[in-house]
Amino acid sequence: DESIAWGVTGPSIRAAGTPMDIRRETPYLAYGSIDFDIPIGESGDCFDRLLVVMEEIRQSLRIIDQCLSLLTSLGPGVVRLAQPGWCDPEDIAAAERTQLALDGPDIAPGEHTASIESSTGELGFFVVSDGCSTPRRIRCRAASFHHAQAMPKMLRGAMLDDLLPTAAILHLVAGECDR
Repeated sequence: DESIAWGVTGPSIRAAGTPMDIRRETPYLAYGSIDFDIPIGESGDCFDRLLVVMEEIRQSLRIIDQCLSLLTSLGPGVVRLAQPGWCDPEDIAAAERTQLALDGPDIAPGEHTASIESSTGELGFFVVSDGCSTPRRIRCRAASFHHAQAMPKMLRGAMLDDLLPTAAILHLVAGECDR
């Protein structure tokens, strides 16, 4: 409950016994048809987080095998995501292709949110657009910021030697914490 209150996600929340995984809760891309287990810990300590991360590596290999099978079943040909506003690079000149890459596609007007399950936890975006290729507002929700806030609570009663392994297993990224 405390981990949820701090906004902890990913392997850290699963190590604390909460089976929260965005790939299962709101499947995106092919995750709805992929079979994988969500590793769960019990105590939420560093050792539990390590065990969860190690099992997630095994589950990632399962996911990769299934994705390779899916791609193989499609047969030969071009594989790409159909994206409105983008065209086949072979159909346009190099200068136009460069400009298209720099500008990007137009973003539908309104407010949009999207999240994925990254290796460290939830990576979410909130975008406000007026219909151009550059959003009016964008907000990123990265896991490190929330995990760094929860560290003092995670380390309460721990020894000084627990600081470095805790920071390491949380995969804290300074750029994500710099707010």
